[in-house]
Order: sequence, then C-alpha cells, then structure tokens
Amino acid sequence: MYLQTPVKLPATWPSSFRFAPEVVCHGVTGFVVNTLEEMMDAIGQVNQIERKRCREYVELL
Repeated sequence: MYLQTPVKLPATWPSSFRFAPEVVCHGVTGFVVNTLEEMMDAIGQVNQIERKRCREYVELL
C-alpha cells in the first residue's frame, strides 16, 4: 500500500489534475500550490502528511 497525498494545482491546469479545495487543507491533507516549482517542493514534504490526521479532517466534512 502507498500513501497518496493530493497537491492542489492552479485553476488554470486541467481539471483532471486538480482536487476539491474543501478536501485539501494545506499542510494537513495535502498541499495547495500555484506553480510547478511549488509542486516540486510540496512533493518533497509529502512525508509530513499524517494519514490519521487526513482521515480525521475528512470525517469532519
């Protein structure tokens, strides 16, 4: 099993690459980015996302 962490991309990118903003809480359930450089930085921080916190956050929606 592997962990999938969403990285929210700019609205100008194709919709198939974007996630629902209400699900992505920056630094908690994923990362919100605006540029390719920010996306590459966010990928390097993916290990900071805790699966338990992701689930807790989404269960509150």
